Amino acid sequence: LAGLKITPQDVSNIRKLASQRSAFDILSRSMAPSIYGFSEIKKSLVLLLLGGAEKNLSSGTHLRGDINLLMVGDPSTAKSQLLRFVLKTAPLAISTTGRGSSGVGLTAAVSSDPDTGERHLEAGAMVLADRGVVCIDEFDKMSDEDRVAIHEVMEQQTVTIAKAGIHASLNARCSVVAAANPLYGSYDRSKKPHENIALPDSLLSRFDLLFIVLDHVSPDNDRAVADHVLRAHQLLPNGSEFDQFHDRSSSAEPNVSEDGSSPVYERMAARLYNSTDNDTQGASRNHRVLNVEFVKKYIQYAKSRVKPELNTDAAEYIARKYSELRGLQSQLTLPITARSLETLIRLATSHAKLRLSATVEKKDAAVAVGILKVSLGAQTDLQDEADESKKRKRADRRREKEALTEQDKDSEKSPEDAMEIEAPKRAGKQPRLKKPKDDSETEEEDDEVVGSSKTPPVRSRRSKSRGESAEELAQKEQSAEEVEEEDENEASSAEKVTDLDEAIEIVKRELSNLMGRHTPVCSKKALAEVVLKTLETPLSSEALFEEVLRTLTDREMLVITDDQIFRV
Repeated sequence: LAGLKITPQDVSNIRKLASQRSAFDILSRSMAPSIYGFSEIKKSLVLLLLGGAEKNLSSGTHLRGDINLLMVGDPSTAKSQLLRFVLKTAPLAISTTGRGSSGVGLTAAVSSDPDTGERHLEAGAMVLADRGVVCIDEFDKMSDEDRVAIHEVMEQQTVTIAKAGIHASLNARCSVVAAANPLYGSYDRSKKPHENIALPDSLLSRFDLLFIVLDHVSPDNDRAVADHVLRAHQLLPNGSEFDQFHDRSSSAEPNVSEDGSSPVYERMAARLYNSTDNDTQGASRNHRVLNVEFVKKYIQYAKSRVKPELNTDAAEYIARKYSELRGLQSQLTLPITARSLETLIRLATSHAKLRLSATVEKKDAAVAVGILKVSLGAQTDLQDEADESKKRKRADRRREKEALTEQDKDSEKSPEDAMEIEAPKRAGKQPRLKKPKDDSETEEEDDEVVGSSKTPPVRSRRSKSRGESAEELAQKEQSAEEVEEEDENEASSAEKVTDLDEAIEIVKRELSNLMGRHTPVCSKKALAEVVLKTLETPLSSEALFEEVLRTLTDREMLVITDDQIFRV
């Protein structure tokens, strides 16, 4: 493959590293050490390079052992740099881009000889990368016709050609590592993951792992990234370090030994890639990074020499976890199919290869389930974030509507009414409306005033005008209260869910929260209490709740007996 010479000293170092409990962490930390974070993606790339166990059954069925991985996310999140490091590390790797590739360029093409006119096959990138890795950058830029051409390669690992009298089947047993940008250029967190990823489910299901890479804005994380990058830039072009890195006695190792074996650890990498200043010798030892040549030899040795077999405990554990993931399929973006079950087997087998173990044990299966859950859990968090964004938008619309209603009520008030209400407010008192007087009371008041030395006509007219304005104000306030009550009723009705499909998703989500992983039963009364009263946007009525339960029962997803709900 790459012509690597593995010496007995290399084998001894490989076995010594494989016996350590932290071997997986050390290898993942050595994948693209200049890139900060992405520990789970780096672990997945280590397992991808090691690969699972390929099986050819007697019936002719081929079960692939290669792992496919897709990264989708914001620009400037080091997706392309991770691909470049895979190209540098894998024994055999071929790079291509979505814009510069075609379907025949990836698979195979039929061409004719210019001298003789004879037709012959020319292998594409995936055929040339047989037993290796194909890295495809800008995967979203490929046309639909070209993406369809790689469906067969990603699952059956063959390229079938039937053109110009040539019928042939070529092997393309390779892993695919692809990087793509979302549909809108950058990831829109207000939309669900499947709305951001413009790829069909038939293609997504062929990827064992799908990671959504986001550019999170955090002062602590940004500071850590800046410190990590600046430490790497402190290395001068000629290879010498600054004064604080001149002490090489603690971590220095020779570049090449006398027998041709590679050094295990990189010189000074621990200090460059460790985020704390003034490292002690022990802290540097905990952050050591493997030499790239040694990583290549480790991967080649573990991949070619170890063929692990699945034991009973690991098989039962994988089956149980697979059934649990199938029960949570409504909350996940990536479809959970039988291919996901094979993904768990491949990841567990790859981890057993990393340990140089001949048996796939339960702890290997646990690592595989953890990585798959991280891949799916990130999408679940984003889906919850999109739901929260929609709730915030609905609340903002309600507040805008209430503000417009208040402005309409203020514009309906007359200037005299505003003055009469504003005066008691300035005095620190509540406004009090006067009761309108009858005509007889007004006439008696006028007679009394005429007998005095004051000017009665003006006062009489004022009293009458004030009585009329108070009556009009009372009527306006009453009508305003009625309008406000109607608006509150409309707002409360707008907050409630009336659509059946949306109500079904809410009930399914709350069922999963109430039931948990190991108890597929809950109380119908408790579920009704949650979805009708507790939620911020509850269901509109009990009739809708009952209709949702009938629908889920008809779909054979639930079984209801008295007050108990069982998940099928």
